[in-house]
Amino acid sequence: MDQDLLEYLQAFSAENAKRFDELGQEVRSLREETAQRFDEVDQEFRSVRGRFDRLEADVQGVHVIVESLEGKIQLVGEGVITVSHQLQRQGEEISQRFDSVESFNRLLYKDLDSRVRRSRRPKSNPA
Repeated sequence: MDQDLLEYLQAFSAENAKRFDELGQEVRSLREETAQRFDEVDQEFRSVRGRFDRLEADVQGVHVIVESLEGKIQLVGEGVITVSHQLQRQGEEISQRFDSVESFNRLLYKDLDSRVRRSRRPKSNPA
């Protein structure tokens, strides 16, 4: 083989080896950078997941409170209905008592009125 060709091939081989080493270095650097970015994304994902877990727990807590309030609101509604019925009955009872007092007063007034009328009549003189 020709010495010049041999030197050219050796130089070519050395240049290619150097380029492969540089390329390998770039690939390793890219892998490290990609791994670092994946780690950052993973940490962010875990952070978001943690927030969602806390939010889910809060929503479940609110759901329990709402269910408790629904029961209490139902009890208050039933209490209002009961009080309303009691007030209606008491109103009817008071109305009946008032009617009784009014009837009694009419009788007394009628009796008093007839007495007053009799007392105002001129008395006849027996002769």
